[in-house]
Amino acid sequence: MMRALQTPLRLRALAAALLLALGLAAGGCGPGVGGSGTGNEAAALAAFGASAAPVCSGEIAAVLDCRPGTEPGAVSIPTLPLPVVLADRADSRRVQAQIDEQRLLLEAPCAGLVFVGLWGQTGREPARFYGVLAGGEFASAQAQTEGGVLQITVRDSAGRLVAGPLQVQRVSATAAFGNCS
Repeated sequence: MMRALQTPLRLRALAAALLLALGLAAGGCGPGVGGSGTGNEAAALAAFGASAAPVCSGEIAAVLDCRPGTEPGAVSIPTLPLPVVLADRADSRRVQAQIDEQRLLLEAPCAGLVFVGLWGQTGREPARFYGVLAGGEFASAQAQTEGGVLQITVRDSAGRLVAGPLQVQRVSATAAFGNCS
């Protein structure tokens, strides 16, 4: 019983450490679409040959509740006013996604999944999140909408399925993850 509880706690600690490191690295972000994304996510964009893009310009904007941009004299690109939290359920969740500006943090502790990525585009391919898994491997996460539900599919750099499709919808706030049993 104790061993079953230790694994999700270790994953949460790993996720917290990853977030702290990303937060420290992002402190030096310069101008760009939602910051320059300095760190591994920016390296993932480059590795996939992708360019950063505003998350509110994509198909998933409706689920995110993007608002019209307010920069006078510039092209008005919709923006994400607050971080958006999505989950598989309101409480005892197994999957949670947080999207802030163009960055996605996707966690599914029971599946051993932590992904952090930036919204980007390569050529004519649909836009998606390009980032890293908890172990440092580059990966991408495709996000599609259907009836207010966001479906996220994560693939490694070779195109192999890592997780998904994971179905999440907007919830009011972050919450504790449920048991993995």
